Amino acid sequence: RKMTTNNNDDQTLAQFLEPEPEQNTNKPEVNFVPLVDAGTANNGILKIVVTNIEELWALELFENPYQPCFKVTCKWVTGQQRPAQLLSHEKVIMVGNIATDGSLYLSLDPQLDAYDFIFSLQTRNMHKNQWMPPSQVCTVKVPSFSLDLNFSEKEYVDFRNYNDYQPIPAQIVEVLENDMFKLEYEEYDSAKADYVEKTVTVDVSRLYKQEIDHQYLTRIHSQQQMEKDLYLQRSDTESYAVWHVLDKCLSTICVEICYDFYQPEELLMHYAPMSVLVARHVLQYLFEPQFEYKVNCFINDSHGGLQLINVRRKYLEIHRNVAALHDAEESSSESDAIGEIIDGFDTARVCCDWCWITMGEYEYYYTDADVCMAEGHDVCVSCVATVIRLNGELKNILQEILQPELIMDCIDVIADFVIGSVKVIDLTEKKSSKKKTTNGVKRKTEIDGDDDETVACKKRKYDPLLI
Repeated sequence: RKMTTNNNDDQTLAQFLEPEPEQNTNKPEVNFVPLVDAGTANNGILKIVVTNIEELWALELFENPYQPCFKVTCKWVTGQQRPAQLLSHEKVIMVGNIATDGSLYLSLDPQLDAYDFIFSLQTRNMHKNQWMPPSQVCTVKVPSFSLDLNFSEKEYVDFRNYNDYQPIPAQIVEVLENDMFKLEYEEYDSAKADYVEKTVTVDVSRLYKQEIDHQYLTRIHSQQQMEKDLYLQRSDTESYAVWHVLDKCLSTICVEICYDFYQPEELLMHYAPMSVLVARHVLQYLFEPQFEYKVNCFINDSHGGLQLINVRRKYLEIHRNVAALHDAEESSSESDAIGEIIDGFDTARVCCDWCWITMGEYEYYYTDADVCMAEGHDVCVSCVATVIRLNGELKNILQEILQPELIMDCIDVIADFVIGSVKVIDLTEKKSSKKKTTNGVKRKTEIDGDDDETVACKKRKYDPLLI
C-alpha cells in the first residue's frame, strides 16, 4: 500500500494508506477548474469555499478521504514597514480535509504588519495521476496580528455564559460601550420541555467567533520553530534530528492505530497529534530542556500564566475522582466508571479561544493555570507560538528605534502590552545556580553526576496522567 505525492508532510500517510494510482488511458479526459471564493483572514485563519464542488464530486475521481484533492500554490508579500519578501510554497489538501459543501480553512502565518496572501488551487486527477489546470489567482489581505478583532450587530457567535465552561451559540443583538455585548441565545427549559429565548450581557473576553472543525484545517506555515520552542525546549540540532526521526517513525505506527480505531475521515485529525504526544515524552527522557517560555494569557492578562497540557490529561483531571462520578449504589464497579471516562474521549472537545479551531483528544494546548475552568481560557499551541515569535520580533524593532531613549525593561513592557507577555527562562543557568559553595564545600544536586562528568539525561517519575 503505497502512494507518492508532491508534499513531503503527507508522505507517511500516503505510504500507508493508498496504492499508487495507475494511469488509465481509457478514462475520459477531465478538466476541472475550481471556482474559489475566499473570505477574510481573521487571526491567520482563512476560509475558502470551492463553489463548484458538486461538479467535482460528480466526476468520482476519489475513492477515499486519504487521497490528495487540491494543491495550494501560494506566496505572500509583506507590508512596507520592512523589506518586501516574495515567498512561494505548495501544500496538498486531502479529500477528508474538505467539507461536502466545498469549504476548507488555511492556517496562515500572522505577522506584525498586514500582508497579501496570493494563492491558487489545482485539482488532482486520480485517474490520470496528474494535476489539472489551476484556478484563478486570488489575493487576500491578512491583517496585522496586533489589531483587535471586531464583532458586529446581528453576527452569530459563540460565548461562554458566566459560571459556564462550554461555549454555546448566540446572536449579537446590541453592541454596548466598554467592550460589552448584548446577546440572544436559546436555553432548554425542563419545566416547559422546550427551548426558550434568553438575553445576556457579556464582556468581549467571553465572546468568540464560531468554532472551526480542525478536520477541515490545513496549516500552510512550517511548525519547526514551534516544535523547538514548546515541545523540545531546546535549540540544538541533535535533539531536533532525533525528534524528526522519532516523529516520522511514530507517525507510521499511529496511522495504523487510527486506521483501525477511527472513522476514515477522522484519521487525518488524530494520527499526527498522537505521534507528537508520544515523541515529546520520549524526548523529555532523552534530553533535558534548555529553556522555557512563560506566556501570560493574552485574552485576559489578569489571568496570569498559561500551562501546557494535553486534552486527554485535562479530561482525566476533571474526572479523576471516579467515586464522584459514580455513587457506590449506582456504579456496578470501578472499572465501569473508568470505562465511561475512556469512552468520553470521543466527545471531548476543546476549542482555541483565539483562532476558534477545535482540538482533538491527543493534542496539546495551553490553559490558564490559576483560574477556574469557567473563567479561564484555552489557547492552541500554534497561537502561543505566534505570540512568542511576534513578541520577539517587536522587541527587536523597538530596540532599533527606542533603545537610546528607553531601557530594555520599558521596551519589554511595550511589546508585552501590544502582543502578549512573554518571558524566557534559561534552565541551564538555573541548574548551574543550584551548585552552591558553603565554607569551601560544594553541594551536589540530585541530578548532578561526578564533578568531571555531566549527566545528559534525567529519569522522571512515571505519571499515568501524562499518557
